[in-house]
Amino acid sequence: MARYRDAEQDLIGYLAGQARAAAGRLGTDPAHAAVQAAICAQAAEHLVAVNTLRQLAGQAKRGWVLWWTAAAVAAGEKVMVAAHHRGEVDAYATAFGGLKLQGGQPVAEKEAAKAAFQQRSAGAAPVIAVAIGAGGVGHTLTAARIGIQAAQAWTPGETRQMKKRLHRIGQDRPVDYYITVAKHTIDEPLRAAVTGKQATLDAVLDGKADQGIADDQKTIAASAASSSTSATESASPSTCGRQSRTRTPARRCSCRTFSAYWSR
Repeated sequence: MARYRDAEQDLIGYLAGQARAAAGRLGTDPAHAAVQAAICAQAAEHLVAVNTLRQLAGQAKRGWVLWWTAAAVAAGEKVMVAAHHRGEVDAYATAFGGLKLQGGQPVAEKEAAKAAFQQRSAGAAPVIAVAIGAGGVGHTLTAARIGIQAAQAWTPGETRQMKKRLHRIGQDRPVDYYITVAKHTIDEPLRAAVTGKQATLDAVLDGKADQGIADDQKTIAASAASSSTSATESASPSTCGRQSRTRTPARRCSCRTFSAYWSR
């Protein structure tokens, strides 16, 4: 988190400098709407810095996610851990036997990893680490009923695809999918943005807003605002979410999604 805070302050200083420079060119105050528009016009280059913050937030959560995953494994569960950056995927795979799916792997290696996870016992193949995006389509990982997303996705579609790895035909148990959120980091605005995008998509596709998602967003915000106690890396997560059900041709199985908050 110390590295995260340093990078965050660097970014804030950089953006403040850009705002002052834009205000000087426009002959107005840095808080003016025209200055904000000028900053927003450079959003593409700012994404690089934002992605650095996302990576550092993911690293900060790693110890906690490892502890949480180990607790589920100790209870006899198989777990899919989803991460974004290569270093994080490698770290989670190495900690639990080496099974992973990520970009750059030969097809044969991916198929072998999936087969091992699906067919071996929980003791022999307890965890598979999957890269968000690269592992989000076409893979069946129904041996697990628990998914832990260790990094924030850019879009709701990425999270939806990761959940579907566990919730495919053949899954006959309730699926719990957790999205980790590091408090007071870039995770929180990213999570809010992705949740808002999902609500918009639901409104467009269904012709109405999804009140459940709106309720979730309020619950997440309330949880973040009201919590004044910092947890340690080994603390239990506070969770919030809504249960949704989908039907497969074979049988019905529920999929619950939670946002798990972590802070220190």
